Amino acid sequence: MLELGIAADLIRGLAWAVRALFIGLIVLALWRGRTWKLKIFYVVVTVLAFFSPQFPQIARDREHKREYEKAKAVFDERCKTAGEKIYKTVDDVEGVLLLNQRPSASNADRYDANWPDAGLPQQFGGESYIANFLRWESNDDERRPRGALNDVPSNRPGYRYVDAKGKDGEILRYTLRRRDDPAYPHLAKTELESHPARYAVSFANLINPEDRKLWVAGTTVTVTDTQTSEVIAQATWFSFEPSLGRRAAHSTPWAYAISCPELRGGKERAPTRFFVDQVLKPKGRD
Repeated sequence: MLELGIAADLIRGLAWAVRALFIGLIVLALWRGRTWKLKIFYVVVTVLAFFSPQFPQIARDREHKREYEKAKAVFDERCKTAGEKIYKTVDDVEGVLLLNQRPSASNADRYDANWPDAGLPQQFGGESYIANFLRWESNDDERRPRGALNDVPSNRPGYRYVDAKGKDGEILRYTLRRRDDPAYPHLAKTELESHPARYAVSFANLINPEDRKLWVAGTTVTVTDTQTSEVIAQATWFSFEPSLGRRAAHSTPWAYAISCPELRGGKERAPTRFFVDQVLKPKGRD
């Protein structure tokens, strides 16, 4: 804290020194000018010498503001079509079928305006995407709309199993390992020989090249009854990175994206699970 205080004092001192220098040069210009025309000329030269280095930055700031307003207008327009549409709910669902899976995001992805999964930039991918459908939810704060997902049993269970395609096209069934299993906390998986889960979850990323130039991305999640081919629910999200990818090198742009509908209170890490379990209500566990 002491170092921060000293640094702040130095910055303030330097700022006052620059102000004093500027005022001093203005006084000198007025004193040296023999006529009012010369006085005005010297003052103008002094002002330009001080402020002209800032002109390029001012121009860049204005250009960024113009681009931001254009991008924000596009984002706001896309948000008019965002939200959840639940046509039907199903109780006591034991498992779900994932028709596709979100891959794990690399650090490079979060700097890429064309990252396919940027519509939900905080969504866990890879094995965690599957595991989130299996985990229990705990919520110690009633002010939060949803809680945290973990492996501790609670009165808000996830699904008992998740079916998903393997690398060779086979259907694998994933379950949570018991805590006393030596392989815990990794998921258990077996090749499925029977029919997969009836209700399927899929997503489609909304990739519009013109939107991506403005750092606007979207995605839609669909819940389907595979026996009837009926779409029983859909949710669409859009995200927007306000700096348009201009954040400092140590900051990953998509990590600061805003979303519609707004994701907060833990929902940003597992929005797909938190939407799906409103439609397909997980069966209770003993």
